[in-house]
Parts: sequence; structure tokens; C-alpha cells
Amino acid sequence: MEKDAERFRNLSVAVYAAMLAVAALLWNFAVIFSLAFGGMVALLNLAYLWKLIGAALKGGGPADAARVKAVISFYLRFFALGGVILALNEIGWINFPALIAGLSSTVGGAMALALLNVMKALKGNYERAY
Repeated sequence: MEKDAERFRNLSVAVYAAMLAVAALLWNFAVIFSLAFGGMVALLNLAYLWKLIGAALKGGGPADAARVKAVISFYLRFFALGGVILALNEIGWINFPALIAGLSSTVGGAMALALLNVMKALKGNYERAY
């Protein structure tokens, strides 16, 4: 499980880097910035979520307090991020399709991990069958 989580993080970073490399070819500041900003938010959110899940699995505290802290933290991050995006949009630094693509970099990492696991499973089944 931990090995897959590490592979997921690495693949998400690789997808993010590939997206940035392609966006750099466009030479458009708003697209590059939006993609970089969205990917950074997605990867930081992934790291925070991983830390939160790890703490929940270890236990060590009242569940109600942890739940309240997680919900409050979620709403604070959500509204702060919305304010930052609104402010950046007002000055013209945000391209929304690129921002959404950047936010989807972890989805690309998950898809790559799933594809690798399917290929590994198919290879294992093929070797067992013959």
C-alpha cells in the first residue's frame, strides 16, 4: 500500500512536470501560470490529505475533534483558495482551462498508476497461463 502511494505521488509529479513542459511551448504567461498554480495546489492538497489519512489511521486522539478540525480546515482552505483565484483572475493571470488541467494532474497520476497496475497484472496472468 505504501509503495503504491509513493508511486502515485511520483507519477502525479511526473504528469505535472510533463504538463508544464508542454505549456512552456505555448509562451503564454496566463496558461503557464495557471497550470503551474493548479498543479501546485493539487499536489499540496494530495500531501495534506495523505498526512491527514495517516494521522487518522494511527489514531491518537478523539475522533470528533479530528473530524471538526478536518472540516474547518477544508472550508478555510477552500475559501482562501477561492479568494486567491478571484484576485489572480482580476489581474488577468488566470486561464481557467489551464487551471483546471493543473488541478487534474493528480488524476493523471492516478490513471497512470492504474494503467501500470493493470499492465503488471496482465503480464503476471500471461506468464501463469503459459
